[in-house]
Amino acid sequence: MKKLTLFLSALLICASTTVGAFAYDPQEFSGKGSRAQYDKSIPAANQGAKLLHAGKYEEALRYYDKAIAIYPYDAGMHSNRASVLNHLSKTKESVVELNKAVQLEPTWADGYNNLADQLRISKDFSAAQSNCKKAIQLAPGDPLPVLTLAEIYIDMKKYPDAEQLISKAKRMPAAKNDQFIQKMIKVDLEKLSRIR
Repeated sequence: MKKLTLFLSALLICASTTVGAFAYDPQEFSGKGSRAQYDKSIPAANQGAKLLHAGKYEEALRYYDKAIAIYPYDAGMHSNRASVLNHLSKTKESVVELNKAVQLEPTWADGYNNLADQLRISKDFSAAQSNCKKAIQLAPGDPLPVLTLAEIYIDMKKYPDAEQLISKAKRMPAAKNDQFIQKMIKVDLEKLSRIR
């Protein structure tokens, strides 16, 4: 069960990072801090992203550390560093990074969703629920935080509530053609059927 939890958590964080095709875009400068510092951090952040997606987590961590030391104001860099830490089973450190990410981007639903998932793994269900509900509030049409809340309820043994949320996520228009969401729904339903 722990491997499945770590797998789902890694999927959640990787699915919602800002890296996408392994490249930070110089045009996405947030206006915080120095533009020169941001530009200087991009090569290290891009290398970290490539290494993260290649499964070379220790190396990826070094590059994200370097990028964040140069430019600590990018929520995506902190979120991706959290993903690396998650892969290294450093959940507490991952939570710290995700808290930094949502402080930097307080309207970023994916940041709150990732934080909720890491708090779920830490068994801090109250904080997990709170952050997940914030993600749902910020992105009401996104099925991902709805499924994360379902997983929190599964871990809390609130199976009927979890089942309702999974059904809700299945009905959301954004879930229809999203293979990742469909896979999460399937995994969550299988998890529920094994438990019951």
